[in-house]
Amino acid sequence: MIIKVEPRDWNMASVFLLFDTEEPNPEDERVRTYLDECGLVPKRTTRTQVEDREREVWSFGSCYLGLHLQAIAEIQRKVLEREVLTIEVHTLLKEGPNSAARDRAAGIGEEQLWAAVEGLLDEYHRDSSFATDDDGRISVALDAAEVQQSFLRVVSSDTRG
Repeated sequence: MIIKVEPRDWNMASVFLLFDTEEPNPEDERVRTYLDECGLVPKRTTRTQVEDREREVWSFGSCYLGLHLQAIAEIQRKVLEREVLTIEVHTLLKEGPNSAARDRAAGIGEEQLWAAVEGLLDEYHRDSSFATDDDGRISVALDAAEVQQSFLRVVSSDTRG
């Protein structure tokens, strides 16, 4: 989802939420649910082409949407964090310092490996797992050995159960 803000007269602005109709973003449904739960209805909905993609556009006044923009941005941030964390945990399992964990990751197949990664996400999706650089980009700050140890614990409990 893209958020676009356009200035209007007298310190007002229009806020446009652009949803990709062909390949929805992971946060789209959460944002739609949030707006629905808060009783926030777009002033108008349209469709347009942006970046060669069909987009559904929801238009709001900035005063109407107001403080909810921060909640929407937080939804987007959490989804982005999860995506970045997923990639980093997968990489750490295959390339981290623990050779037993690397061998186990290599030996279980990609489908099971991704399932194990998914199982670790809740454990590591916390504020301390992320850093933000001066440009506002999110990066993952995890201890590779700890993640690999957690992975070995998860896969050993899966094989016993």
